[in-house]
Amino acid sequence: MIKYLKYLFMAAITMVAATGCQEEMEDAFSTAPVAPTLTSNGSILLTQNTMTESVKWAWTAARYTTGTVEYALYAQYEETTPVQIGTTTDLTLSMSKADFHTLLEGIAEAPQNDTFDLDFYVTATDDIDTYTSERLMIRVYSYGDAVPAEATPAAEAITLSEDEPDAEVALLTWTPARLGYNEAITYAITASYGEALTTVASELTETSYSTTVQALNELLVKALALPAGTPVEVAFTVYAFSETVTEGVPSAAATIAVTAYELPYPKEEYIWIPGNHQGWAPATAPRLRSVNLDGVYTGFCYLDGEFKFTLQPAWGEGGAGEYNASHFPNKGSNLGGEGTGNLSIDRPGFYYLVADVMTGTLTATLTETWGAIGDFNSWGDDADLTWDAEKGCWSGVVDLAAGGIKFRANDAWDIQVGTALDDLEAGSNPTNCTFDGPDGKYLIELYLQRTDSEKMYATLTAQ
Repeated sequence: MIKYLKYLFMAAITMVAATGCQEEMEDAFSTAPVAPTLTSNGSILLTQNTMTESVKWAWTAARYTTGTVEYALYAQYEETTPVQIGTTTDLTLSMSKADFHTLLEGIAEAPQNDTFDLDFYVTATDDIDTYTSERLMIRVYSYGDAVPAEATPAAEAITLSEDEPDAEVALLTWTPARLGYNEAITYAITASYGEALTTVASELTETSYSTTVQALNELLVKALALPAGTPVEVAFTVYAFSETVTEGVPSAAATIAVTAYELPYPKEEYIWIPGNHQGWAPATAPRLRSVNLDGVYTGFCYLDGEFKFTLQPAWGEGGAGEYNASHFPNKGSNLGGEGTGNLSIDRPGFYYLVADVMTGTLTATLTETWGAIGDFNSWGDDADLTWDAEKGCWSGVVDLAAGGIKFRANDAWDIQVGTALDDLEAGSNPTNCTFDGPDGKYLIELYLQRTDSEKMYATLTAQ
């Protein structure tokens, strides 16, 4: 009995094998048309520096077709309508990356400056029918154009209160920009009101920005001259930067109605000017004075390179008690400095400085010459003085006669000092100083930097 079952089992195996061979022989001799098969070409990289290259697709030939076969290659993004790339009778098709990038722009839903997947397939059409290949998914790295951030205001309106200077103000959020392929992106924010424009923040790596009430109010009032107590529309723009996009790609402006408050006047009558010109020593630095205690400081200083202002003749802890580049968004063209860094002058020289800390405006006017003028020379040509770097004054020997006298820069009346020899005042037209005589030659020494005194003054020494 066992032997009989063994023979039955072997017969069954033989019948199964015979059936399999019959099916394989039937497939081998089939003449039904067979669609082409796309060959994977890896991924497609579209960047600014690869646009002159080409993308090439290849496929196997359709089989058992009738007559001439034409192939058509298609691309499809998700569920959108397929887009034809091209037709050919060959088994390959090429397209420049620039043209392929343009083709992708015609697919409205396809991302810009992003990585995504596209489905490709090829059809083969003969005299009888059309045969479609299986779909092949290919990853596309499309970074041929920049896509800006989309900025959204944190609130439609912001009211800044001087009662809460340290309170946090959420200003903006934005979608990530997409620039060069695989490049790190930084952001900057600008604010504009009327014709005025200023930078709010730069070198940001997050996609949101908050600041304090005091910092935002001070910036907008100084840089944009925002009125106090009245809501006005301020436009904020986010710029995206990368290694290859150095000029920045701006977002559409996000508008916020900002109500600012009036800045309080500083209490300090003097500010000091430490810098490269004197060894960065606040205790011995020249001074500017706010005559009316209105936050407008004026005076003279020999500058050479970088400098800043301190509110006292000493350094404050952690930069406290100073005015740096961030406090003067409105600087003259000959002045430099970014962020919280030092200010700088473009060439060494003796300058008349006007620092308006209320509006963030700083000007430095070069005075290349100084001279004395008065009754002694009938208010004619200046008696020239020479810069004495050791003493820090302008000096010269002049024949004087009793009467009025002034001192002016650059042989012009734009910058002049007068009023009293022991307490000079600068202005557009200060009164004359009085020289009582006697007549004769005098060494004039004009001290304008306020280094050894709170006052500007001139000494006249008979020779």
